[in-house]
Amino acid sequence: VEVLDFKVDDTGKISGRFKDSARPRVFDFELDGNTVNFKPYAPGRMDSGDTVEQWEEFSSGYAFRFDAKVKTKGKAGDAKKPQCVKPTAYNCGKACINIKNNCKSNPDDAKSKDRLEKLKAAGIDYTKETKKSTPKSTAKTKKEAKKTPEIDKNAKVTKEISPSEKGKESDIEEGKKATETDVKSEDRTETSKQPDEKPKNLNLVGNGDHESMPSTAEEYHKALEKAGVNISEKEAKATVESIYKWTKDSTDIRADQKAGEENDHADRISNYVRNSTPYKGEVYRGIHFGTKKEALNWAKGDKDGVLDNQGAHASWSSSLETAEEFSDDFFIEEKRFPVVIKTINKSGASIKNLSNIRGEDEVIVLKDTRHRVKSVKEENGRIIVEAEEI
Repeated sequence: VEVLDFKVDDTGKISGRFKDSARPRVFDFELDGNTVNFKPYAPGRMDSGDTVEQWEEFSSGYAFRFDAKVKTKGKAGDAKKPQCVKPTAYNCGKACINIKNNCKSNPDDAKSKDRLEKLKAAGIDYTKETKKSTPKSTAKTKKEAKKTPEIDKNAKVTKEISPSEKGKESDIEEGKKATETDVKSEDRTETSKQPDEKPKNLNLVGNGDHESMPSTAEEYHKALEKAGVNISEKEAKATVESIYKWTKDSTDIRADQKAGEENDHADRISNYVRNSTPYKGEVYRGIHFGTKKEALNWAKGDKDGVLDNQGAHASWSSSLETAEEFSDDFFIEEKRFPVVIKTINKSGASIKNLSNIRGEDEVIVLKDTRHRVKSVKEENGRIIVEAEEI
């Protein structure tokens, strides 16, 4: 398995998420020194009150296990493990259990016991060292990200700049003046009306990579203050919460944007991106279509070769592997044709350090961003669209 993230409490208990190395399935796990617990990770609330259909959509594919058949010595043919036939079940050792239940293991062999005990001891040491060090460690930043959700950066840098004015040298100075005016103003009601364009101010958060971006509300608040954007700690906290919500499940946010409805989370995310140095480098986005014909038709773009972006913020990644996994869409069973878009990023900002799953190396691109097709080709059963951000 591949560990995506983790945290450690004072007792040495380790919890987090891992991904199946054979297929892109994500599981929650917990190690307490004696037992191993894991269960399928649910993207958002999927407990009592939700329909069976929602559970089945989420769990599609968990009924399959690549090692379901095991050779048995001394016997002809195969000895089959019990195979889960319901989409609401997954393999727990040799048993099939409901995805709502934990797979719990209490290993009794000496080697496994020793490993669990050493992990617990290492966890306790890790927690002690984390408390001594800066708030950059995985455990601490994850804890803070959950405790202090996202920041609302209502101090809009682009408030007084019209789309027709951007690009001129004089507008840079006007943008800076508009920013200073916004910072002093207590009225934040206009933030949702800002155009989704990257401001040309000179003081932005981060250096255009993942590592320099804030990982907590406190870090984001300090970075904005250093950049000359005076927002409150409460606003910073709300913005971090919105980004964390986005990375857990962006469905509601995107739905409101597509429908032209106001959404506070979307506005806070917009502010975060505008105040951040754009990620420097190539980024990728994985999507899928029902057929190859549909995929190729979409890849043509409109009459100007501009791709449809659905009028909503979009999740991209600096990792090609991550985009390829999303193009396969591991929560859907029916036939689909994968597409990966790649481009040199010009405006999107890294949210990796504030993400629910940091391993996705996510870069968020705002809804008004446009991409024009440069080339289309097929590689290994997948359409690759090279585009240019315009």
